[in-house]
Amino acid sequence: MIAAPPTIAVPPRLTTDAVAAVRHSLSQVAPGEIAVLRAPAPGPFCAGLDFASAASMTADALRAGLRSYADLLIELRGAPVATIAVVEGETFGGGVGLAAACDLVLATTDARFGLPEALYGFHPAMVFAVLDARMPAQRSRLLALQCESIDAAAAEAMGLVDVVVTSADLETSLARACRRLSRALPDGVAAIKRHAPHRERFEAELSAALEVTVAQLGRREVRARIESAER
Repeated sequence: MIAAPPTIAVPPRLTTDAVAAVRHSLSQVAPGEIAVLRAPAPGPFCAGLDFASAASMTADALRAGLRSYADLLIELRGAPVATIAVVEGETFGGGVGLAAACDLVLATTDARFGLPEALYGFHPAMVFAVLDARMPAQRSRLLALQCESIDAAAAEAMGLVDVVVTSADLETSLARACRRLSRALPDGVAAIKRHAPHRERFEAELSAALEVTVAQLGRREVRARIESAER
């Protein structure tokens, strides 16, 4: 019998402290184990970056916060353990990137995915860097352009989600996924996750996207739209 995999609690918002907590939890997962990222209770997965807080930061503080998020995505992609995102409700923006960075995305029929950044006049550059490895660029662009969430079936058709199940079947499907991912030996998992061409391309794109995001969130008109939406 395979032991229950370590569960990493996904925060409702990607604050600096919350990202640090996820990174720490991931670092504690031993080779041969499987890390499962899920919300502490059924419902929303992660609403992404707190736009209002981000828009009030200095450029240096914003860059440091986004660098921590980027490092988390890199660690999810390169950690020497398999990772599963369990999405049972809505997830937006950076939360979509968090799920997509995992090796397998398991979503219930109640899950929804959306990229709302264009509503404020910027685009999810860092999330695009993650989605580029999962789905055609045209699909991720369309998801961002529509500014509305899609259901799990549509996300599966795009390649964002790997498996869709009902809530009643979730735990059985999660156990099955863990059994399948446990077949690979730890050395093999580490080698796959750290394959140099994949890692280097991803890290370069993500670093460029980080600077784009800092510049976009520093624009006066973007900050004004965010502040207006929060009133």
